Amino acid sequence: MSTQYYYDIVIGEDFWYRLTGDKEFYSDLIKAISDVAIEANYKEELDKIIDELSKTSYIQELSKELNS
Repeated sequence: MSTQYYYDIVIGEDFWYRLTGDKEFYSDLIKAISDVAIEANYKEELDKIIDELSKTSYIQELSKELNS
């Protein structure tokens, strides 16, 4: 037995408007995410992770393979 269902697909601005009822919610959300991304600086954390990974035997072996 095959049953077909139809559901509206709602994305982006229309999705957030239907969810919140606020026409400006999507724009406000994008602005808030953008502001946080601009303020965030993960360079130190990323450098530490890269340093730690570079010391593992797996990465050292992989590097040797790639450079041969």
